[in-house]
Amino acid sequence: MVLSKEHTPQYYLDSLLECIDKRNRSEIAHKEYSNAWADYWHYYIGVNVIPVISKLKVPPKGCKWDLYQDAPIPEAQHEHWKNEGMFNEGMGVIAGKVWHREDLEGCYLAGIDSDNQIATDELLTRNGKTLTVPDFAQKTLVDQHDDKSRMHFFVYTIGQKLRDKTSDIGKPGMDVTTKPSFEVHASSKFLLYVAPGMHAKSGRRLIVGTYTPAVLGVFETRDWQQHMDDILKKYGLVSTNGNGNGDDVSMHDLFLEETTVYEGDNRHRVLMRVMESMIKRNRAILPMEQIISICRQWNRIHCSPPLDESQFQKQWTCATNFFTSGKATAAEDESSSGSNSNSDSNSDSGSNSKKNKDKDQKKRYEYVQVFKDKNRLAEALLIDGKSFFAVVNLATNEIKLEKEIQLDDEQKTTLKPSSADAYINIAYSFDSEEQFHNSLDMAKHYDFDALYVMTGKIWDKYIDAEKEHISLCAADTLFTYFQDILGMTHYLWFVGDNDSGKSNNLVVIHYLAYRNMMSVGVSAANVYQFLGSRSEGAGTICEDEANSIEDDKDKMDIAKSGYTTGYPVTKIFIGATGRTQYKFFTYCFKAYSAEKTPDLIRGKGIVQRMIKLRCVVGDPAEDIMEVVNPAGDEYFQHLLDEIMQWRNTLFCYRLLHIADKIPNIKINLKNREKQLFKPVLRLFQNTKTFPELCEVMSYYVNERRELKVNSLHAFLCTLIKDIIQEKSYEDMSYAGKKVTLETSDIWAHFKSHIHSIEIPGKPLSVETAEFGTVSQRQITSALEDILKAKYNVVHSKRTLTFDRDTLEKVSAVYFSSQVKIEENIAKSDNTGTHGTHGTHPGGVRGSTDTEVKDSENDGKNDETISKQDTDPSNIEERVRIDLS
Repeated sequence: MVLSKEHTPQYYLDSLLECIDKRNRSEIAHKEYSNAWADYWHYYIGVNVIPVISKLKVPPKGCKWDLYQDAPIPEAQHEHWKNEGMFNEGMGVIAGKVWHREDLEGCYLAGIDSDNQIATDELLTRNGKTLTVPDFAQKTLVDQHDDKSRMHFFVYTIGQKLRDKTSDIGKPGMDVTTKPSFEVHASSKFLLYVAPGMHAKSGRRLIVGTYTPAVLGVFETRDWQQHMDDILKKYGLVSTNGNGNGDDVSMHDLFLEETTVYEGDNRHRVLMRVMESMIKRNRAILPMEQIISICRQWNRIHCSPPLDESQFQKQWTCATNFFTSGKATAAEDESSSGSNSNSDSNSDSGSNSKKNKDKDQKKRYEYVQVFKDKNRLAEALLIDGKSFFAVVNLATNEIKLEKEIQLDDEQKTTLKPSSADAYINIAYSFDSEEQFHNSLDMAKHYDFDALYVMTGKIWDKYIDAEKEHISLCAADTLFTYFQDILGMTHYLWFVGDNDSGKSNNLVVIHYLAYRNMMSVGVSAANVYQFLGSRSEGAGTICEDEANSIEDDKDKMDIAKSGYTTGYPVTKIFIGATGRTQYKFFTYCFKAYSAEKTPDLIRGKGIVQRMIKLRCVVGDPAEDIMEVVNPAGDEYFQHLLDEIMQWRNTLFCYRLLHIADKIPNIKINLKNREKQLFKPVLRLFQNTKTFPELCEVMSYYVNERRELKVNSLHAFLCTLIKDIIQEKSYEDMSYAGKKVTLETSDIWAHFKSHIHSIEIPGKPLSVETAEFGTVSQRQITSALEDILKAKYNVVHSKRTLTFDRDTLEKVSAVYFSSQVKIEENIAKSDNTGTHGTHGTHPGGVRGSTDTEVKDSENDGKNDETISKQDTDPSNIEERVRIDLS
């Protein structure tokens, strides 16, 4: 079965699945079945696959797999093996570089082999939750045989590899009944025995879930590596893991009490690293006799068995010679800016220079979903399953489909649209180019009022909630498609008990909002990898079960910086070429669901930036979970098609109007309230919807103000004012502009003005019903931060000095009166036509007037939509017809 080069990777997966189905019905020859698997590993997974005798775990005679550790297997060789039936006894793949998938250039395949139940449980336990193997197998490629306590899973890593790890079985102290045993095969020196081969003892290997490995970005790879390292440390199995040189373990970890370097893990090399590091760090401050004593002690404690004295002296001589001869050290201590252990990586030889030059001349590919610069917007989409960019010329509004974009940068980067199997969100997908252009034409007939009404009706169909809830969610859904222009956002926090429907809200956002990623336990690394470093607001994020977000410092930092553009996070990546600094964007609209609101003190950063939506048990017209999982039901499939077609319409509307100007408006909100609520109102200016949204936003602004009144900081403001007033009655010296109070006095008043319980053993902390555990130091710090109180110690008395003017200003913030955002408060800061751009009425927001004045077109616009079309009473019927 020779397949053409023209076939896409998906073709080979589909062919395999078809062959598996035939195999189950005994309608396919063994050779054809085996060859389909070989094509799957070669063309779909993209790695080198060779024939093996699975039961014996050896290649057949004459098949030298080491020839292909650093080079791709030619297609002619692959086809020869297939024609000879050599895959019939099984197959093995060479870990490491992906050779045969252009869209996965720069990726590596790693296989993690869990050899007992303890290892399986530990590997599948993250953030306190343990996945079952079937659940995990929906996230990445997993194969198993009859022994279900074991599993073998595969992942792709981008740009760097996981560290290899050999088996611990047989090493001193290893007990497979009490300790996990697993291996990591990530480099080309490992041959992985894969499905559908036979295991020597436990039957045939079978894939039990998805056939596509997960793709781990830089930080996700480091997260997984740290997870596996933590497992080893937990069970006292920390070692160099058989990588042959010990460079995978930091110098810090090499000195940990539990670190052991076993025979076979190149104790000589690791001891050399320790010696060189000790010499480099200490030769200016310690005599060499003391340094060699430290190294000798390390050898006795951490090497199993220790190197004998003659071997030790040989390593010591080599280590000291590096420094006395002036050669580069092989030590990789943490103060170094990069790796020196591999001389090839730092060589300036002519051969390496030529290699580097050739590498520079090659194209650098980068796969993205969205890219924007001052001249164009490129949005990835699928047409008939193939990846394209819809490229908008921001000067002319012309839209073209392109397969790649060439950037004018030093790396000669070529941007390519994400492939179908690389999406972790829902791709914008069209059956044909004709359908795409028809969707563009349909989107031209909508203004923002029509979009809002239709989106609101979809929300109302699947979510049973009050009108303010539905209105805000519908408006936010539209906002996500222009979040990159407006540059500031609020977050939504859906809170409620089980069966309250809070997660269903996230599902609706997931299907309707702009490029949404939805998951449980979203890590900071997930956010960095998803949003990338090319364009701000490149997607939206929904996190379910975010009950302990305030305990994750990295995620709290993202929440605090990610509500506005211009504040990327920088991270240092330590790779083979040294330290490299990367920039990652964090700005985007985010929504969360949880059973509780974040802690008001530890979660202050996100509480200040979110709108809380309380969810209770309801009775929506349709169950969104049934609709997005139709299971062959025609009615549910029809509803899902309706949602998918509408999200495509929203996407096309963005393409048509991304270049529209959105004039500024003025509203009667200030500071954080203005930052959170103004962007959506600005988007809806000059629409019939604007007055309704003013009422909705007023509702949630006032609700937030009520929360502020009941906060700890508001309580402290009132407390300090009461103390000062009380003191002023007794002593006129407290009546001045500056007032000094003792911290012990403040603490005593705090405990007497609130119901509190002393905590045994903690005299300076109390448990309160309103604010949880509160300490005196916490109170003092809060007063320093929010009231600019000046801390001082006078005659052993700790004091805080307050400024009355500052106290009044801050109190005004916490005790603001109710507000009503009026439509006539919003005024454009710009002169000229407000809300018009190009040939579509009202620009991004649309117009509800019969005519749009345009001095260049005799005062009228050729594409003006009539009042009948934009009247909300007629929109539903018009939209229904368009979607039919």
